[in-house]
Amino acid sequence: SRRRRHTRFGFKSRGLGDVYKRQVLGGLLLLLAAVLREPPRAGETTTLGAVGESMGGMRVVVIDGLFFRAEALRRKGRLEDAAGLYHAILELDPANEAATIFLADLFVDGLLPGAVDAESRFLWWREAHGVLEDALERRPRSPAVHDRAAALIGRLPIGQPELGPRLA
Repeated sequence: SRRRRHTRFGFKSRGLGDVYKRQVLGGLLLLLAAVLREPPRAGETTTLGAVGESMGGMRVVVIDGLFFRAEALRRKGRLEDAAGLYHAILELDPANEAATIFLADLFVDGLLPGAVDAESRFLWWREAHGVLEDALERRPRSPAVHDRAAALIGRLPIGQPELGPRLA
């Protein structure tokens, strides 16, 4: 009978899509648990980093999902939430150049101009600079990160003249 062809050993077979959905959901739940953890101490492997290392090929799917969500938050104007997701991507994949560049751009182009005073603008600039410095320590030959760091240093004093003396 037709019904009999769709069952095996008395159980209804599941499509391959259901298996992938369960794996993605499981990966996202692990990621959520890791994001809600305490901040790590200096020199300590983060929980999120350890989860990322153990995910294997699933890490790519989770990182792509985080990128899509971060960009959606960025378009909605929720820049600090997007920055948190980019930080999570960098914990899962510390060598991710795209997340490094997007995070630095978010700090400089999104959050820095909206700061209320020169001190706050300088702090956002330092955040962007710190992200790029960390990336250059991990991958010193990365042309994309070198280019972004040079652009950051070269253009900020022009756009924010009050910060020029603090950078010297």
